[in-house]
Amino acid sequence: AIYNPNWTMRTSLPPEIMSEIFVLCGSESEGCLPRPVAQVSRRWRIIALSTPRMWNHLYLIWGLRRSSKGPTASSKLRNASLHALLDLQIERTARAPLSVTFGDMSDDVDVLGKLLQLSERWERCDIRLQIEQQHLLVEGGDWRFPRLRSMKLNHLVAVDTLGLGPLGTALPALERVIISYWVHPRLNLIGWGPLEMLTLCWCHTVDIIAALARCRKTRKVEIMHCLSPSQLPLPVSPSGIELELEAVTFVDHTASIAHDIFRTFDTPRLRSVTLKDFVVNMHLVRPIFAHLPPSLTHLHLCDIELPEPRLLALFRASSPQLPNVTELELTWSWDVHSDLFMNCMTLLPGTSGRANIFPRLRTLNITGGLSCREDALYLMLRSRVGVLRRAELFYAGRAFFFGSALDGLRAQGMEIDMRLGGPRKYDHVRKFDYLYSPDGDDVV
Repeated sequence: AIYNPNWTMRTSLPPEIMSEIFVLCGSESEGCLPRPVAQVSRRWRIIALSTPRMWNHLYLIWGLRRSSKGPTASSKLRNASLHALLDLQIERTARAPLSVTFGDMSDDVDVLGKLLQLSERWERCDIRLQIEQQHLLVEGGDWRFPRLRSMKLNHLVAVDTLGLGPLGTALPALERVIISYWVHPRLNLIGWGPLEMLTLCWCHTVDIIAALARCRKTRKVEIMHCLSPSQLPLPVSPSGIELELEAVTFVDHTASIAHDIFRTFDTPRLRSVTLKDFVVNMHLVRPIFAHLPPSLTHLHLCDIELPEPRLLALFRASSPQLPNVTELELTWSWDVHSDLFMNCMTLLPGTSGRANIFPRLRTLNITGGLSCREDALYLMLRSRVGVLRRAELFYAGRAFFFGSALDGLRAQGMEIDMRLGGPRKYDHVRKFDYLYSPDGDDVV
């Protein structure tokens, strides 16, 4: 929706196609928001105003602050303008499913009430409520959320006393929940059914373990920016609690949290583990790998503070108990992947599978420095022909990738990709607007 006044608007696309283009562009880029699209031309404005899905994101955050002197005339006027604009946008949404972002509207509980009256149309919500607003949610009416699929709950300070009301019940369409900075919530008041994904941010280990024990049928879990155990003891739980967990991601915290989780729960269905920005203590990381089940197929290690020799020792020790690993991704921020690494990853013919590291790898992604000799890299790849289907390597200025040495491997069915940029970035919560830190600042 970038408009140049010197352009001539001669598009002949029918309005139905233009409407779909606007909606798709709006979901992928902030440059195609409703207001600028509606200002390009009269035809575009008509199409935008007749496309309810362009207006279905109700974004109300960082609103008017409560004045210590009480409401002023100017604040009342701005509140009235806000209500009028909100009514107009709601009218333009027709009956489309709604995406609601609401937080820190301290002066106006009525705004939340207006949104809750549309609760049957909520499809996604990202909310941060003050205490009086939580009372409205829990006690203010018979709110229903039959369409709600994704829910992010930020810093709900009274959840330990009020609970979540209708948002804590078994919502029929709910697939994903993000919890950001809860302190000892009353999880016995939460009755969510099986979730596709549960993300926990800025939480204590005791609360993480309690949440996982409560949501045992969740398939995917992300634990991000969480706090190591402090003086608080871990909850007393019966050993052998089984989770239906298939994938788990740990981001930006110490190994002790992962260690506590894996020693508390059994995860016989676990297939994928991602460790990113991980502060590693070897006396903890070894037990973590020791608890990983044989069902594991995907292992992603990204920016792990672990020297290469220790990494290889860890692989040697854990490879026999993880015979089904088919995808390995290593992302390092410094120069690694030496001859030693390539030699250890080379499959030796006539050797038992226990002596080879991850012999069933089908996908290998190595991002970071390549300090190895080219023949060592080639020998490692060649030893895995017939099993390894795809290798993704960081270019790092090597002319080797443009030579003919790899043509034979490609002819035998191995796909070799070169990454010209740096390490791949992981956007775990890109589709959610804010991730709140304990001190109230936004973390993007």
